[in-house]
Amino acid sequence: MNALIELAGGKQPRGRPAGLLCDSPQVQDAVGRADAILNAGRAYRSAMIAEIWNTLASGNETTLEQRARCRLAASYSADSAREAMDLVYRHGGSTS
Repeated sequence: MNALIELAGGKQPRGRPAGLLCDSPQVQDAVGRADAILNAGRAYRSAMIAEIWNTLASGNETTLEQRARCRLAASYSADSAREAMDLVYRHGGSTS
């Protein structure tokens, strides 16, 4: 995402009116959505890790449901990262 932001500040897209890539509402939207998607995955993963940690720190065993949700959070955060990367890749143009 940071690479797209840096690229957009100096790249003028071919076949479009004058202006930089960073001036494109579609690129701005993509960066915003990618950031939200990535942070949602991180937040869910962090919440599940905290829940597991609190359970273990209190001396209890984790439940099957907690372990399943922790695995789901890992998968979801990986999928979120892939989706965010795909968004910024598509909007980076041929330089991506």
